[in-house]
Amino acid sequence: MKNLPTTIPIFPLKNALLLPGRQLPLNIFETRYLSMVSNALKTDKIIGMIQPTEKKDLKHKNNGEEVYEIGCAGKIVSSNQTPDNRYEIILQGVSRFSILKELEKVSGYRRVKVNWKNFKSDLKKGSQAFIDRSLLKNVLGDFAKKHSVQLDWEGLDKMKDQDIIGALIAFYPFQSNEKQAILESKNEKEQAKTIISLMQINNFSYQENNLKAS
Repeated sequence: MKNLPTTIPIFPLKNALLLPGRQLPLNIFETRYLSMVSNALKTDKIIGMIQPTEKKDLKHKNNGEEVYEIGCAGKIVSSNQTPDNRYEIILQGVSRFSILKELEKVSGYRRVKVNWKNFKSDLKKGSQAFIDRSLLKNVLGDFAKKHSVQLDWEGLDKMKDQDIIGALIAFYPFQSNEKQAILESKNEKEQAKTIISLMQINNFSYQENNLKAS
């Protein structure tokens, strides 16, 4: 944690979930966020991804919409400035953070003072299996059946647990608050449990709605 900055810029973006060790591609076009990326590229390349909440922040309305307390910081590992003055970047998730205090804006984008201490495990590379694959297959099978989706079961068997988590986050239609619950799970094992539980709830809700409609 010693090498991580105490102050970082934040990019509030609904439904965008960055996790430690995962990558997130972004297309940057707003003037304030172009400045944010430009400044980040000149310094430590760190940007904090965080989701807006559903409610309005009356205390700090001048800073924009209210955001969750916990986000994930990423490092720019790839950047391309396009002819039409956009940035195409890829963030590599480094560590989650909690917001201690919001600071004055710079060039229109928001900055926060952060705490990394509660997320020391994010910097450790995991390699152990942590997904209950039998349970996951049952849940995915229900989802595929209900939505008439073909799944590559052989491909799933060959994937590492970390890659399965990344694929599920990218392609499963989680809601914004559900993605936040995944982000705030203690570790990879708990993230997997949260993901499977949310999928089970969604499958059940889908079944209930179909029964009411029939």
